[in-house]
Amino acid sequence: MNTMNHPWKLTPADLTKRLEHCTPENQRLLTWAFHHCAGLGMVLADFCLASDVNYSTMGKLLNGTYIEPRGDGAPYDLPTGCARNIAAYKAAIVAKLPSSIHIISTDTSRKVAFNCDLARESRSPVFLTGASHIGKTTALNKYRDTRPHDTFLVTVTSGMGAKGLAVAVCEEIGVSSSGSLAMISRRLRKAVTRDMLIIFDDFHVLTLASTPRTFLSAMEFIRALYDSDQCGMLFSTTDIDFERITKEFKTALHQLLRRGIHRPHLGSTPLQKDVRAILEAHGLKWPHKSILIDGQRPFELISRLAQQTGLKGITERLRYALKIAAREASPVTWSNYLNAEKIVASNSSAPKNDWD
Repeated sequence: MNTMNHPWKLTPADLTKRLEHCTPENQRLLTWAFHHCAGLGMVLADFCLASDVNYSTMGKLLNGTYIEPRGDGAPYDLPTGCARNIAAYKAAIVAKLPSSIHIISTDTSRKVAFNCDLARESRSPVFLTGASHIGKTTALNKYRDTRPHDTFLVTVTSGMGAKGLAVAVCEEIGVSSSGSLAMISRRLRKAVTRDMLIIFDDFHVLTLASTPRTFLSAMEFIRALYDSDQCGMLFSTTDIDFERITKEFKTALHQLLRRGIHRPHLGSTPLQKDVRAILEAHGLKWPHKSILIDGQRPFELISRLAQQTGLKGITERLRYALKIAAREASPVTWSNYLNAEKIVASNSSAPKNDWD
């Protein structure tokens, strides 16, 4: 970095030499301030004003003239008050930076919401399918949270069976789950109204550890619940599992499939426009395919992650990149994201044999 390129008119080497007498904590603090101002083009006077630090004191410290006027002329360290104010300024910046992944609206989440509305309005079963980690569950939870009074989401677990499924629906709707399956079913038929929407997420899991008989019993429970008042129902499952269960459990699903006209598909990989919306909402500008950063192409990385791991692989690295950026008290960059990828890759690698 040329001296004239930094708004403080210092090179990194100059800064290191001027601060070598300071405590390690103050060296780190002022080095952060130096790089922070470089990114913003902030001159020293503006930084001092923003952080409530004496401009004359900072100028002397950085010029090497902040010294003991009598005696041996030893250089002074950054005053405690100045260090405290700079640290507070840094903390205020960190507090404004995104530190975690927040849910945003995407094309896929809007399609999920549309089909939830469709299930409610048509009062018919909707079979929603899509690849694993494409955003189904996140979008369904977001939709449920917008209408908690008449939308109920049941997460299906392995081997639930008809009774387990009935209990889960009771707990979600808020009615007693005591008694026999027949008693629970009667109770639910009175509680469920046609303006309600019941969502069964991870529907395919119901087939695991189930026999054809127990699965058929569970389907009959759902069919009877639907027929009692024809409320809206949505079944969410991965596309591969939906194909499997419609073949292996065709007879058991026959009644529901006949009632379920709508079968939306969310795709086999996350949409590029979804990924772009998520990354840009958290401060990462969409990279051109050819752009190189730290010797790597970010577009190639996110493309590979989208196709191999889905949104989870992308957002986990984004989460860690935000953590790295917050530690540096600076907006997240693609360098942060690539560093996060290196950390994930390194953590996945076996350690080198140190016995040789």
